[in-house]
Amino acid sequence: MTNKKLLIAVSVIVLLLVVTFAVSGARFKRSAAACNDGLDNDGDTKIDYPSDTGCSSKRDKSEQSTIQCDNGLDDDGDGLTDWPSDSGCASLTDNSETTPSPPTNNSSGGNSSG
Repeated sequence: MTNKKLLIAVSVIVLLLVVTFAVSGARFKRSAAACNDGLDNDGDTKIDYPSDTGCSSKRDKSEQSTIQCDNGLDDDGDGLTDWPSDSGCASLTDNSETTPSPPTNNSSGGNSSG
């Protein structure tokens, strides 16, 4: 009888360990690095390291960088976020979402004759 109880106890412990490792593995797969999952997680048309400039390595958990046109924020408040959506961004590496003002014409336009 004692051997049977010991066998049941060991079986329960082994089962609990197997379930624990299975759940841990599933959790790890869900939080896989964004820079190595084959997806465009930040919507910039670039996929994973080294193509996505927001990825510092394959283990990076975010494809977004600190550069304004690739950080996931509307830095200039125009309602558009990052390249290619924000017209103020010339590329992913542009660090300003603000569209430059057009040059102004400072000449008076008059004709001077003398």
